[in-house]
Amino acid sequence: MAAFPREVRELLTLLPPIFYALRSGPPAPALHQLVRRLGPRHFPALMLIAAQQPLTVGELAVRLHFSLATTSQLVSDLDRAGLVSRNQDPADRRRTLVAVSDQSATAVAQWYAGRAEPVQRALGQLTPLERRTLIKSLGILGDELARSGAPGPADERS
Repeated sequence: MAAFPREVRELLTLLPPIFYALRSGPPAPALHQLVRRLGPRHFPALMLIAAQQPLTVGELAVRLHFSLATTSQLVSDLDRAGLVSRNQDPADRRRTLVAVSDQSATAVAQWYAGRAEPVQRALGQLTPLERRTLIKSLGILGDELARSGAPGPADERS
């Protein structure tokens, strides 16, 4: 392992606890009953929907690096759990828009805040330039990992 630069080894050491904390923290109490049958691959999808809603299933698939079929199944699971709703896009009736359901909006917002607040506190310790650099760097890293075919959420099973 020493053949890789120190920075690569440090980053690969830092990332797993970050990913684990984002994905595995306890759900908001109001979500607990809704998420019992969902697996770990559902939560990145829910996080993206909560942050960028409404999204089409295709947009969500691209952002998650999932196949369209896998993403469609995840959205169906989230819909059955009452976490999201699917509606026809009024601008293009062939597209389906996915958003957090009205019935779960408060619980999902609490769950999302539990993940976003530590990130916000960490970013608050950085200068604006450091924040932009971090975000740009993580985007580049994500793109490279996706291009390399590195195992990712699409390969996980719940």
